[in-house]
Amino acid sequence: MKHWEPVFHAPNDYISPGSGPISCAFKCADNAYSMEALRELFPMGSSSVDEMNMVLFSTSGIHGSYMIIEEYEKELWERKRLGDKFDYEEHGEELEGITFLMIQPRLVIMRYGLVFPEDKEDFEFLKRLRKASWEAFSKIGENWRRGRLAIH
Repeated sequence: MKHWEPVFHAPNDYISPGSGPISCAFKCADNAYSMEALRELFPMGSSSVDEMNMVLFSTSGIHGSYMIIEEYEKELWERKRLGDKFDYEEHGEELEGITFLMIQPRLVIMRYGLVFPEDKEDFEFLKRLRKASWEAFSKIGENWRRGRLAIH
């Protein structure tokens, strides 16, 4: 299944002059499969995250809410626990999902969508990705700076 569809193209003159535009932003083609798509992008879970492959959650914007992983998890378990007694009028029939933005700086690519975790394993996967991504973001440029300083 094709999980991503391009939504933005940029000129490709720098890499391959005259070859036409390249895709820079992709949205999840079907959010029902977004958990599967994230697992394919990060096949080894948080150990797949590095300075070139990171993901942010609760990014909101045009594709969803600011709901954080823990809020979604709490509401999902509350809905399951209470069943018909849950106040759907106040909270809505459906959970909005958790927005994500996957960033691949070297490729100048962003991927985004909504993810709908369903069980403890899904929530743990997302939390580990978030933690590893924050660590990766904080390391951007460190190796380059160390290398440059060592040369001089």
